[in-house]
This record gives sequence, C-alpha cells and structure tokens, in this order.
Amino acid sequence: MLFIFALAAYADERGTADEARKMVKKAVDFYVKNGRAKALAEFNKATSQFVYKDLYIWTENDGITTSHGKTPAVVGKNFIDMKDASGKLFVREIIKLGKEKGSGWVDYTWSDLVTKRVSAKCAYIEKVPIPNDSTIIVCGFYVKGQ
Repeated sequence: MLFIFALAAYADERGTADEARKMVKKAVDFYVKNGRAKALAEFNKATSQFVYKDLYIWTENDGITTSHGKTPAVVGKNFIDMKDASGKLFVREIIKLGKEKGSGWVDYTWSDLVTKRVSAKCAYIEKVPIPNDSTIIVCGFYVKGQ
C-alpha cells in the first residue's frame, strides 16, 4: 500500500505535456511584456514562477543557453553540438524548429534526476515573436511510462 502512495506522489510531482506547453506560452508572454533582461533574470531563478513540479524554462540563442531554471551554471555555454543519450543533436533540432516553424515539440532522451535513469523527454519550444531576437523558450517533460 505504501508503494501505491509513493507512486501517486511521484506522479503528482511530474509535469505533463499540457503543463509544459502552457508554461512556455506564459514565458513567451512574460518575455514580450517585460523585455529580455527581466525575463531571463526571472527564468534563471530557482523559485521562479517558471519552475513548477519538475518543469522549468530554459532559453537558447543559436546554441547558447541564456537561461536555465534548474542549472544556472550552464548559462552562457554553447550547446549547439549537445547530443542526447542516443546521440541525437537535439539542441540543433530545437533551433531549426524554432527558426522554421516558430513552435512545436522535440523528442529526446535525458538523465532523469529523480529516477537516475535515462528517460524519454519531450520539449515544447517557441521562438519569441520579436524581430531580430532569436531566443527560443523551451520546457521539457519526462514521458510517463519510460
């Protein structure tokens, strides 16, 4: 019985696809209304309104991570050639999707900090709708059952 309660609590702490998409939409609105500097500062806070359950916002500018709600040490680093556990160049895919379509979903695998296993992850991405700004806002969730 304790195991069932533990599984239910674990599931409640996991973000969903819909929550990830909504968080990106909210982040894009915040970015547009408040400007780049204020938005990136907010996205980088561990206690931000853009950190919920295991979801958080991170931003990319042509491969350079410009904010990260869980790992601030990666801000300013170039991850254009970052591969997931299966060898996929997922940051390149995020950038391509943002530039070509403006928004969408990218699948990749990543080490889950909770389970300590490589798991399927899916991220919703959206390029900010500001001319000459290549910022892409990202929020990923772990696919249940993986």
